[in-house]
Amino acid sequence: MNYKKLIGWGILFYVAAFVIMSVFVAFEKSDWIVAKLVTIAAIAVIAYLAGRNISAGSMIDALKYSVVWAIIVAIFDFLICTRFVPDIFFQWNIWVGYALIILVPLLTVKKGASVPTQQPQQTQRPVV
Repeated sequence: MNYKKLIGWGILFYVAAFVIMSVFVAFEKSDWIVAKLVTIAAIAVIAYLAGRNISAGSMIDALKYSVVWAIIVAIFDFLICTRFVPDIFFQWNIWVGYALIILVPLLTVKKGASVPTQQPQQTQRPVV
């Protein structure tokens, strides 16, 4: 596991969502459905790019990264956002964002790579 990609992408998810929502907060439009949808779309795009970047060989490998990314974002949400929005974890868009962070990278796993295959062992017959 590449820890730079693990931590770096996790932080990037949070920073991108935070900056986007901060712009909408500055214009007093954070409750606007468009604000939530733009943030969700940005998270989906970043999740796809992150999934491509890690080049996971299987769905399990992709999940190892994506679950940690969602945890990183949730920790930042808890430490930072709950000070400004105490009910953040009761908002539907937050949970959709976490789900996208976990699930979208799975779409980048190449077909056939999701289940490791094992080659059958060949036995050699003695030559008579």
